[in-house]
Amino acid sequence: MKYRTILDLTLFAVYSAALLFLGMTISKLHYTPQVTILRKQVVQLEARKPVVIYQVDNTGGNLVGKVTDKSVVDEHYTVTIGVYGKFLVTKEQFDNINIGDDAPDYLKHRGS
Repeated sequence: MKYRTILDLTLFAVYSAALLFLGMTISKLHYTPQVTILRKQVVQLEARKPVVIYQVDNTGGNLVGKVTDKSVVDEHYTVTIGVYGKFLVTKEQFDNINIGDDAPDYLKHRGS
């Protein structure tokens, strides 16, 4: 009787260990591709430079200068006005502005 109980416990332990090993193997095979994809996404996100957009308050100021550069950054249209830096504009405004033009009037007002 005692021998039978020890044998049952041993078989139960071996069976449990085998199921645990099988579960670990299946989960490793299942999650490895997903983990690989997520690691690649982390590398891509860490490599990106963040875009900071400021709201400029030029009320009462005098914005004098010429458009020195036009660029599209992360689907945001920007124009650079001399030493004032980059300004966020709409696509229509971006298309109407040329490098060398004077600073547009709509960039000289609050919330532009």
